[in-house]
Amino acid sequence: MPLMITDLSPIKLRSLEDTRWQQNCEDEFQFWPRTIWFDPGESTGATIAWFDPALLFRSDIPPIGRCVMAWWTYQLVGNRNKQIETAAQIIQNIGGDSGLSIGVEDFILRVSNKNRNVLEPVKWTAALEFLLWKGIIDFDGVKRKRWYAKQSAADAKNRFEDSRLKLENFYTPGPDHIRDSTRHALLWLIRLRAEESRRKGFFQNMHGNESGWWE
Repeated sequence: MPLMITDLSPIKLRSLEDTRWQQNCEDEFQFWPRTIWFDPGESTGATIAWFDPALLFRSDIPPIGRCVMAWWTYQLVGNRNKQIETAAQIIQNIGGDSGLSIGVEDFILRVSNKNRNVLEPVKWTAALEFLLWKGIIDFDGVKRKRWYAKQSAADAKNRFEDSRLKLENFYTPGPDHIRDSTRHALLWLIRLRAEESRRKGFFQNMHGNESGWWE
């Protein structure tokens, strides 16, 4: 029986006033476009954001926060193998033929950092990359290989400081890793919007396409 993300922590629904998310439908988190971002380390932050593409790409350019239908945060703990196992179960739970993108914070070594675990994010990312290359059996029983994106920590923090997360109700108290993964998920939506305006089809290449997303 695969691990359900709702077994780990609850899905946080945004305002239902402007959303098409069906609050009592259990299949919503396996249908709508979604992105999961990891901020790896000795403990790893994870955020999933489900979003409405019709709203994201609307001509009047709504704020990014309004395009998020629901979101979920979690802290992966334990040794690296345990964390990767949990990450695999989460991805399995929200995978499927279309809709999902995966991202990891890019790591830049600071020469002055002498912590013996300074390279843990690199090792963690390598382990995830190998897992995605081998493929994960999704909830529908199909084994799929997946790619992943990277974004710099600086870009995410510059666009979504704590004050902005609080203003838009995306702030999560506790470890920085969780908030950092949230910053990356929101930054990814900004990138999707910008890239789609420059080269049509970018969104579909990253997330696939379902007719129900646009109805």
